Amino acid sequence: MSSMSSQPSMVIDDLHQIFVIWSGVTNDRDEDNQMYRKIFARASTTGGTTWNDTIALITPGAEYEFTETAFSMTSPTSNDKLQIAIQTDSLAGTYNFTLVGHPSQSRLTKNNITFLNPSKSSILHPNTAIEEKKESVIKASLYPNPLTDQGKLKFIIQESGRLIIEVTNVFGQRVMFEDQGFFSSGAHQVTLDASGLHPGLYFYTLRLNAIEFTGKMVVNR
Repeated sequence: MSSMSSQPSMVIDDLHQIFVIWSGVTNDRDEDNQMYRKIFARASTTGGTTWNDTIALITPGAEYEFTETAFSMTSPTSNDKLQIAIQTDSLAGTYNFTLVGHPSQSRLTKNNITFLNPSKSSILHPNTAIEEKKESVIKASLYPNPLTDQGKLKFIIQESGRLIIEVTNVFGQRVMFEDQGFFSSGAHQVTLDASGLHPGLYFYTLRLNAIEFTGKMVVNR
């Protein structure tokens, strides 16, 4: 039997504050419509007698918007911050070729081990972190990356406007320019065609009104 929440770990500091960290399913979905897991935390300042009403999201922002974050391991020692290692992946779930019809990853993908260092205050008072998350108007992710010809550029915008996509090389020279037209606020996906680019490192920039988002992409053949 599977659970919507799993892989819990706990830290008790010198002030007898308890921090519980776990992986939980969210409404964000990958390209196969599977739900991503994210890392959450909750705190108690009364030794576990009572718990904070608000749960903190430890993996927010553009960096983890289109990313599965799971299998957290938390160090039992801490200062004003926690030390957490997690596994990240571009697809949700686990690859399992032995179970036909099992809701799992459709293919093998690269997994990474990422180190997180959230402050205890961001878990004790998570509303502050949530407000900071709203500062970015564009959040984007390119998959696959590196890519050989075409990639899926997923992005979330918090206001409507005309979207421009520009790709430059390491010398700052523009090698691609596309006017994608008008987009309403929300989540979208477009195809980025890199078949005409030489292998190497590039930078893709999304422009919406006066806001920009720039990310790295590698063409590899």
